[in-house]
Amino acid sequence: MTLRPGTGRYPELTAVRGLAALAVVGTHAAYWTGRYQETTAGLVLARLDIGVSVFFALSGFLLVRPWLASAAGAGEPPRLSRYARDRVLRIVPGYVVTVLAAYLLVDSPTGTGAGQLLRSLTLTQVYPGAEQHLGLTQMWSLAVEVSFYVLLPGVAVLLVRLAGPRRRLALLAVLGAVTPLWWWLVRSAWSAAPPDTQYWLPGHLLWFVVGMALAVLAVGRESGRTRRGDGVAATPGSLWVLALAVFAVASTPLAGPATLVPSTAGAAVAKSLLYAAFGAALLAPLVVGSGSALLGWLRWPPLLWLGRVSYELFLVHLVVIEFVMDGLGNPTFTGDTVTVFLVTLGVSLLLAAGLHGLLSRLTGRGGPPGAGRRGRPARPGSAAAPPAPASRASTSPTPRRP
Repeated sequence: MTLRPGTGRYPELTAVRGLAALAVVGTHAAYWTGRYQETTAGLVLARLDIGVSVFFALSGFLLVRPWLASAAGAGEPPRLSRYARDRVLRIVPGYVVTVLAAYLLVDSPTGTGAGQLLRSLTLTQVYPGAEQHLGLTQMWSLAVEVSFYVLLPGVAVLLVRLAGPRRRLALLAVLGAVTPLWWWLVRSAWSAAPPDTQYWLPGHLLWFVVGMALAVLAVGRESGRTRRGDGVAATPGSLWVLALAVFAVASTPLAGPATLVPSTAGAAVAKSLLYAAFGAALLAPLVVGSGSALLGWLRWPPLLWLGRVSYELFLVHLVVIEFVMDGLGNPTFTGDTVTVFLVTLGVSLLLAAGLHGLLSRLTGRGGPPGAGRRGRPARPGSAAAPPAPASRASTSPTPRRP
């Protein structure tokens, strides 16, 4: 059975990406001003890094969907060369500009020199022998994203070869199980694991799997091969309430202390599973549902604009926050969180808008990202901007900025 004609695009995903970017900037403002504390407010602020799970789930959904849609009769499968070209054009130009700007403008005690610059430019700064340069420490998650880009075509081919949503979901369940096993390995069994193993793809693969599973359900429902999702279409509000409840549970010591990466295997697994559940509950009504009126506010133009520049916002905001902290006279882990957040956000949005406009003209990629069509496969690589990943914060007692 072929895929039914679509009813439109996914503009709501662009808005969700914008909201997730706000959460990322917010959690970093909280970290910089010393608000990662073992209090209810401190845990909630620390858990705003949940935005990264949303970004990764969006990538999983939007980038695997063209292969699944093609298998359902909606056009030719994506060409690997085109997929790779689009991914490079989307992430590399802005990333290179930001890396060079950080090395020129931000004084850093670590990550300096030509060798470390090369590691940053090649997104290999998460592997042994590299150091983090201030203003760029959030780029670990972009390295994770690129690792997923390399893995995705192989996973997509396997999914296409499996007949029916059930078998595809079973494969994804096996793939998702890699993440809890990885955390058990690096936090328990492998005592000599390098510290940066916590920032490699296996520790975050489950969040991409959430998006891919939603793509399987969405394409299966649109092609008439499954009715899974009918309940989702009817109850989007209930799922969002569930997402809030999951976030509340994640904002407890169950998911570890107020840090970005828990130090124990149990807390790391709990955090991974809770963030995966949050992403699934948040996104399911948008991609498996049928367009409830409750989703209309996500088409608000300012939110759509925020989503369109979210990648550039991710790129520049840690460089900006360095200058904001210095300009306000705030030593590390001091200052007013709201002030730092608002000033950083305002300046970062101005820079992000300019960078987005410039790069769109230079690369010819001026269309809105994250708006893959429901009824036919979006061009691979243009369906979504790379997620604006959250950055890591050091758990060391020394004042090292993330």
